[in-house]
Amino acid sequence: MESTNLRGTEGRSVAPGGRVVLALAITTAAGLLACPAVTAQKPGIHVGAIAGQVFDQDTRKWIAGVEITVEEMESVVTDVEGHFRIDGIPVGWHRVVTRRIGYETRVDTIAIPTNSVLAVRVALAREPVVLEPLTITVRSATLERNGFYARSQQGYSGVYLDRARIESMRASSVTQLFRNMNGIRVIYDGLYGARLMINQVVSLSDPNHEDGGCEPSYWIDGIRSTMTTPDMMRLDELEGVEVYRRAGAPGKFIDSCGTILFWTRVPIR
Repeated sequence: MESTNLRGTEGRSVAPGGRVVLALAITTAAGLLACPAVTAQKPGIHVGAIAGQVFDQDTRKWIAGVEITVEEMESVVTDVEGHFRIDGIPVGWHRVVTRRIGYETRVDTIAIPTNSVLAVRVALAREPVVLEPLTITVRSATLERNGFYARSQQGYSGVYLDRARIESMRASSVTQLFRNMNGIRVIYDGLYGARLMINQVVSLSDPNHEDGGCEPSYWIDGIRSTMTTPDMMRLDELEGVEVYRRAGAPGKFIDSCGTILFWTRVPIR
């Protein structure tokens, strides 16, 4: 922290602990010419002030948004030209902390003379800021548009399969995507092809009730489907699948047994 002695006199003071600190004071009269008046002091209480600018040690440019703190006093922030001023500082030794994101925090110990203003110039050195690596996730525009990702992050108790997950499962048919899914069975009855059953009893009078399970409702691109088996679709048509057991589906997709939403790569209408 550099000081400018507008009075033309220079003194060296020794801070507690033996540290030598250069303390250059401006007389009251000179201080009033250079800066706004020092805050009025109470009788018997002696105060001074600090006024100055903060600059980049390498570029020599003034730095805005720097926080300046004198111990036990409120902080001030530099303006667009690096200016700051702190009034009403009790006379004596004080620690001055200068900090800003991207720069090393600086701590200086200075002596405040009675009823005077210290004019200072503070240099800050840049500090490397370590940032977390940039994370890039490629999302399907179709699934984004239809709320697939939003629902997957909102706490619904569903299973979400995007295109990459579907391909990684190496299924031979759409119903085979569910063969190892908890709570769902693939039923082969020979008449309609493979069907999906949710392993639960909704009601003894439920027409879908069969061996302790029921058949979920199917939706294709947001429209309820009457297809008898998901295998009426091709795997390469699918962009994403959402599976909700019981009545856990959001909004209009709720079904007492369960719901499976199919999103296609080219919407089927």
